[in-house]
Amino acid sequence: MARYVRIATLLMTIAAIAPGYAAGQQTCDPTVFMVREEAHIVWSDDMKILFLQSATRGQYDKVKDTWKSGGSYGPYSGYLDYDKAKTSARKEAEFRKLTFQQHTNLDYLSQRLSPEAVRMYGECLEKDKSSPGIRIWLRERKGDDYYLNVFWVGNDSKMGEGKETGTPIERKLKILQRPNSWPKGDVQEIVVTKAPTDDGYIGLEISGQTKGFTLLGEMPEMTSALAHGKSVKVASGGHGGKTCGAGRLNKAQSCVLPSHPGGYLVPGSVAASGDDLKTNASERNCKTTVVEDTPLRACVEFEARTDACETLVYIQGRATAVERYPAQESAVSK
Repeated sequence: MARYVRIATLLMTIAAIAPGYAAGQQTCDPTVFMVREEAHIVWSDDMKILFLQSATRGQYDKVKDTWKSGGSYGPYSGYLDYDKAKTSARKEAEFRKLTFQQHTNLDYLSQRLSPEAVRMYGECLEKDKSSPGIRIWLRERKGDDYYLNVFWVGNDSKMGEGKETGTPIERKLKILQRPNSWPKGDVQEIVVTKAPTDDGYIGLEISGQTKGFTLLGEMPEMTSALAHGKSVKVASGGHGGKTCGAGRLNKAQSCVLPSHPGGYLVPGSVAASGDDLKTNASERNCKTTVVEDTPLRACVEFEARTDACETLVYIQGRATAVERYPAQESAVSK
């Protein structure tokens, strides 16, 4: 969890001092190119969460079938409708400190594009070579080396070449190669190296224009499992007269808690277990209601009621929810 807090803090700081999309610049949304190349992208759950925060309903509908696989479940399986999936993604992102500002979210997604989507994204950025600013995007990665495409446009339209007016900032990365000068609008290459798990940052200042770019480290791999609460049974009726057997109205709750270190429950995944749910009455007399849905606790209330006291009605079952936790924890537990 500490890693996600660190990433969010770093990126929000960077966003505050070096906005990614200045006024007037060509805004190129990586989600557009993700949708076009959705079949060639390896969709991690982290990518799905951030994609859902930016994607339109139409974009989600185009990619959700790619997310479906045998035995998949939960809000990122492609089976939920747009509103429910987006709500779950927002709640989970808040819990895991993945609530980046919009342009930072897009920068992250731009680093997870397929090669063809990267080409289209770069072409989009290059369409605007008149608005002042510095554009940076990741072209490719080879091992620990990262190849960035960069171009500069100055405030003065007559200025044909820019110069570095400040020493480049290097945080948890090392610049291996960079240009000596910056002809207006020319796409040039910067090569940096860093440890795969580190969040590296490069900051440039060229003839009055500044730009920061974060190369995010590899996120820890997460895995999912269906967590279960205790089975409960409630009944109503079953005897005439004043006692009314089990009583006219009875309720009981079944709750799920994370069971793995670093684990949490995916918001929106809590439900009454279909396999364990049993009742002898209609929904009018026996029903289930989700009464709590948080990453650390999720509960379902089971209710039985009757006005015909001579008739026994009952319902039994337990709550379930999708728990996500670090994959290495799964390997240790085995």
